[in-house]
Amino acid sequence: MNCPKSLCEGVSQKELMNNHEQNILEIKAIMQSFADAWNVYDAMQLAELFTEDADFINVAGQWWKGRTELVQGHANAFSNHLKNTQMHFPDTTVKFLKPDLAICHSTWEMSGLTRPDGTSLPTKYGVLTAIAQQDGRWQLVAVHNTETLSISG
Repeated sequence: MNCPKSLCEGVSQKELMNNHEQNILEIKAIMQSFADAWNVYDAMQLAELFTEDADFINVAGQWWKGRTELVQGHANAFSNHLKNTQMHFPDTTVKFLKPDLAICHSTWEMSGLTRPDGTSLPTKYGVLTAIAQQDGRWQLVAVHNTETLSISG
């Protein structure tokens, strides 16, 4: 991993790689926590993964600005059309834009959706693009959720 001299003076390459790998693990853990909160329908737990002023664009294109709207939007969805869903992230990639700023792409699978008459819908697939920022701890700053037609490898 290359690092500007001004940021890395006195830090070994091994330490940089260990820190880099640790940051990737922490960001991936946020995405797992996102799925965990989703799967118990806890909008507050989900919102705690975000900064106070975070932006979230859902699959319908609704733009929730700030943690309060994020909680309200997810709470409403969890009590309605998403109430029986289960979210899973089969793959997450992390790319650092700066040492404390990363973009993350996570493919997702969602099962448990039903029609208004209660009949099951097929599993849905998508990509969640997130910007994570570290200010003492990694948090999500912006998320854009997109449904896809199928998983592409």
